Amino acid sequence: MKRFDAYILYRLVSIFCFFSLILTFIYWSNRSVRTLDLLLGDGKTISIFINLTLLSLPNIILAILPVSGLISAIYLTNRLNADSELIILRSAGTSNIELSKPFLKLGLIVSLLVGLLSHQIVPTIKNSTKSMQNSVSNEMNAMLLRSGEFFNPAENVTIFIGKIKNNKELSNFFLEDSRDPKKLKTFTSKTAYLSGNKNNPQIVLKDGSAQTYLTDEKSLDILYFKDFLYDFKFLYDKKIIKQKDTVKETRTTQLIGSLIKVDKGVRLNGELIKTEIHRRISETLLPTVIILLGFSCLIVAKFTRHQTWLPTAIAIILTVFLQILANYFEDLNRSQLIGIWGYYIAPIFGGLLLLVLLSIEINPKKKMTVGV
Repeated sequence: MKRFDAYILYRLVSIFCFFSLILTFIYWSNRSVRTLDLLLGDGKTISIFINLTLLSLPNIILAILPVSGLISAIYLTNRLNADSELIILRSAGTSNIELSKPFLKLGLIVSLLVGLLSHQIVPTIKNSTKSMQNSVSNEMNAMLLRSGEFFNPAENVTIFIGKIKNNKELSNFFLEDSRDPKKLKTFTSKTAYLSGNKNNPQIVLKDGSAQTYLTDEKSLDILYFKDFLYDFKFLYDKKIIKQKDTVKETRTTQLIGSLIKVDKGVRLNGELIKTEIHRRISETLLPTVIILLGFSCLIVAKFTRHQTWLPTAIAIILTVFLQILANYFEDLNRSQLIGIWGYYIAPIFGGLLLLVLLSIEINPKKKMTVGV
């Protein structure tokens, strides 16, 4: 069985490396094209583009590794099923737990890589990336001008812009401001315009609406307007931004000590440190759970060669659900509605689901005799 484990692990790692390279290249290429258009349009050089895109690689790899692990687990399990290797092993009395060992090892390898990136490499590189971005781009544009995606220029502020014209005119503008948990604000407008300056950025909204939801009173107020001025001066609140950015740009080994040098040694907010450390730990745990979940969904399914799409779809849906669950509780934590334990809901739920799936033992001999 040890030889089989080594053989499966070798195939898993090979497939994982292949998919990681392909997905990273696709993601990186797509992101690089957008960055190139922005920089060349602003008169910047190719060398700056290369430096920025290379600095973005660790973040991209961090996002890609769990996905590649899941794809590898699903792909190889399907191949073993199609080649009847799983049927032979199950007929010989091999349990689900024994079959899952190579997948567990891959999960631990991926979690180790994610942990290394999340705890050490990405925080270190974020500071260099931010410094370069600030030096090559107008600070207001770097924060506010992104089209076709949801982004967060500040904590609990989400923006979406459909299209951007001439770096000033914005269409299909959406902004959600939940900095005050008791007063949730949403702004939408057909068009908007950047105004102000880099130290006091503002957006003028045209022909839109402002919705304010009062959580205590459970009431919704809607205001329709032709012109509305939204002030982004809060983006430059030095105390808030500097501490949150510094925590994210600091390695976990330094955060654990609770003392970080920020402008001549200022002690950071203890809650920010705890929140970031637990977020990184949760992020490290999820890949192992996701990979084993992909394997488990297929291993408990019927051993047919042509109907693997359903367990594959279930594995993907469960993985997406776990990620949504993790993001949901992370948002709740940011809004201070729950404690840091919320970061572990998704890994714990996934782990319990794994125990249930792996405890289901199927006798392939009975399935093979049906219809004979």
